Parts: sequence; structure tokens; C-alpha cells
Amino acid sequence: MTDSYTHIDLAADRPLDDLRRKMAAGGVLRALVVETLNGDNREFLERLRRAREPQFRLAFCYRRESPKDALRFMADDWVAALRVRTAQLEGEDTNWLAELQASGKYLLIHAESGIQALVRNARAVAAAYPRLRIYVPHLGWPRRQGVDDPHWWESMRALHAVANAIVGVSSLLTFSRCPFPHPDVQTLAGELIRLFGPERLVAGTDFPYIEKARYGEYAGLAHGWIRHIWPQWVDSKAVFGDISPAA
Repeated sequence: MTDSYTHIDLAADRPLDDLRRKMAAGGVLRALVVETLNGDNREFLERLRRAREPQFRLAFCYRRESPKDALRFMADDWVAALRVRTAQLEGEDTNWLAELQASGKYLLIHAESGIQALVRNARAVAAAYPRLRIYVPHLGWPRRQGVDDPHWWESMRALHAVANAIVGVSSLLTFSRCPFPHPDVQTLAGELIRLFGPERLVAGTDFPYIEKARYGEYAGLAHGWIRHIWPQWVDSKAVFGDISPAA
């Protein structure tokens, strides 16, 4: 299995060893490790970047004040994506996206303003940079603070029209009103999984924002939901194993 969206548990005594142990115990062979928006885990991502361990790829946050970092990450084979807030795609210089497009890495977008704003900005960016790869995680945030987002389904259909956009089946606990295995979220996820098809889906955990002791079960849950609908789905095709420039 591949975990295509995880953070690091900074409460653990040795956070990187803790992640390695959980991956091994849960049968997870590879992981995309994502920098948090506040940057509190960046030191550990830098350690992984220097270590060049083949089971990891990384997603760093794009920070406008550090353009040299962005260029360094785009040139690094161990970096698969740059993460941004939705608002960072509004009203500021986005010329760096041309270089990201040329690198073949993903633009990983956070929905701090809701999925409608995210998809609106993603579509505008895709129109300007049609070969840019876009990754929207966490089912596109179908619920916010336990309330269904009325714009979710129309937004995901609009995102589906962006040919180079993929979506992640991840952060399942966040959106659930039911205990594990979260059948209420499976219903929402099923709609999205059917819409995007086997070539445009990835699965992740959003560890440690899950029941930590169930790391492997959460990875297996996301994988199982996709394969239940698309048995032919291969979890290594997007994000982790394919970071060559987009055609």
C-alpha cells in the first residue's frame, strides 16, 4: 500500500521512527509526507529529503517569501508536490506556477476557504497552466465542522473537468459522524470515486489526525473503498511514482 497523504506525529518520542514503525506494521510500503501549513514538521521533512529513503516522497509548502526554497524543491526528485492555501492562488504573482508545471510536480491545494473557492481558483490556474498537475486531498472536504458543504458535489464535478486534477481519499475521520469504519463517509467517497475513475484517485491517511493506533486500518480503509468500485486501481500511479513532466 501507498499512503499518499500523511504528516508526522510530533508528539512521538522519535517522530520519523514512529512513522516508519507504523508503516511497517500497517503494510504501507511508501508514503507522501506533507508539510503542515504552520511548518512545525518541516525539520523532519528536510531530514527525509537529505536521507533519500526510497519509501518516501515529500510535499513542502510554497512560501512566497522563500522563492529559492521553491526552486530547490522543484528540482528535487524526492519532492512530489508543493502545497498552497487556496488564497495563495489569488491576487498575487503566480509566475512560479509555470516552473512548477515544467517540473511535473503537483500543486497540492488546501481548502481553508471551502471547496467552492478552491475549485474556482484551481480552474483558473488550470486555464493559465494547462499542463499543471493539481492534487486536491481529503475527498474535497465534503463537510465542514460536521455540516455538509452544499457546494461540495457541484464543485467536485467542476474539478473533474480539469483534466490534470486528481483527488485523494483521505482524512476519513475528519468528516465522519460515525465510528470507524465511518460508513457515512464511505457513501460520500463512493460518489467521488465513481466520478474520478481509477486513473485520478490516490489514497492516504492524514496521519496523525486519525485514531493513531489504527494507522494501517485507515490506509487499508481508503484503499478498500477505491478497489471496491475500481478493482483495477493501482495505488502507485499518481503522486508517488510519477513525477516526470506532464505531457
